[in-house]
Amino acid sequence: MVRNIAVAKQCTGGVLFVAPAGTPLPTNAMDKLNDAFKNVADLNEDGITRSTDVDTSDINNMSGEKAASFIASYEETFQFVMLETNAATLSVRYGKDRVKANGDEVTSFTTGMPKNEHVSIIAEILMSGMNKKQRTVIPDAVLTDTGDLQYHSGDAITYDVTFSTFPDKQGNNSYNYFADLGASQPVSGASSESNHS
Repeated sequence: MVRNIAVAKQCTGGVLFVAPAGTPLPTNAMDKLNDAFKNVADLNEDGITRSTDVDTSDINNMSGEKAASFIASYEETFQFVMLETNAATLSVRYGKDRVKANGDEVTSFTTGMPKNEHVSIIAEILMSGMNKKQRTVIPDAVLTDTGDLQYHSGDAITYDVTFSTFPDKQGNNSYNYFADLGASQPVSGASSESNHS
């Protein structure tokens, strides 16, 4: 019996890419990403957490029995912790206008009220055990929560962020594409040149 059980791992070349909202998006799991997508490099061992929150409302009849139930709201968020300190990760955490860099080498950044920057996010996930790749495309998202930033000798400096998603014109918060990898080496859809430019 073939069991379709997979463990999520990073694809060679990157796992998470971020670009300004409105950047052309891929429509399958293997096409090269637009050069605007920047690779945030390694994530910590917890990977990516996708959470959904569905708020429902019930209507009771005169006898106190439930007569109807409807969905009042829906929210989908993506949370991840970036391990590296570079222009891409700091721009995701603090906003691109707050980061000054020479290429990928950061020279300074500032902190303050987030500027509600809308971004597109792409996650490239190797489904180890099934030899497949999953590409999750989030057309529109905004940073809505961050974790504490700690400086100490016992662990890496990391950047914990949560993004809330918005539905696109088709009413979709994300698109999820799959591809069989066969005997090929799993790679991300963005070239290494564009990942760190």
